[in-house]
Amino acid sequence: MSVEAVISTQVIDTTSVGRSVMTAADAAAVRTAAGAQVTLVSGTNIKTVNSTSLLGSGDITVSASPGGASGEVQYNNAGALGGMAAVVYATTVTHVTMTAQGATIVPLCVKGAASQSGNLFEARSSANALLFYVTSTGAVVSANNITIATQLTANDTALRRISSGVFEINNTVSGTLRDLHLRNLGLNGAISAGGGVGIAFIANATTAPTTNPSGGGVLYCEAGALKFRGSSGTVTTLGPA
Repeated sequence: MSVEAVISTQVIDTTSVGRSVMTAADAAAVRTAAGAQVTLVSGTNIKTVNSTSLLGSGDITVSASPGGASGEVQYNNAGALGGMAAVVYATTVTHVTMTAQGATIVPLCVKGAASQSGNLFEARSSANALLFYVTSTGAVVSANNITIATQLTANDTALRRISSGVFEINNTVSGTLRDLHLRNLGLNGAISAGGGVGIAFIANATTAPTTNPSGGGVLYCEAGALKFRGSSGTVTTLGPA
């Protein structure tokens, strides 16, 4: 029994590509016929270390060269990898450091979307508890007390601690308390307003004055009575209990 040779052009339902593959002399010719040739071109941030074509032997290894110095966060610099000199990552105590690259440059700007409703910024604990945040309207909210190193300024009024236990509201004139609007005012304890609104409450003095004040007088409550002690030592009851 003899076997007749088959010509590729005589194989039923073949295409020109299939016939070219069947008649290819080697693997490179097969890749060319099948259109499986891949070429890697070295560029600014891409280096071909061991480039071979698909369907061939070996591996393709691509080495990317980051931009900038060690630790700088990468960004798209006109199609190439660039290093952010202003944003540096480290594995030390401070992971991300952001440094302005000029005296008039804003290091970080957080912009809300149109009709922003979610918070613009949040700080959370390891248990995901919300500790500190800035709302979409700019309100600064803390779950605990806010510590201010120097002073808090609202328009033209500064609020600050000027000495131990002394808090100053300064409206253009140092040491003055001006234009302060309170619903109720309480001294030396929780307010017991007696149902009143817009009142001043003075709790009984923890210790009534026993020596004479200098250059003024002392107003206080004792056993529910409002009293005044002047610089000469005279104690006057202004209102009985």
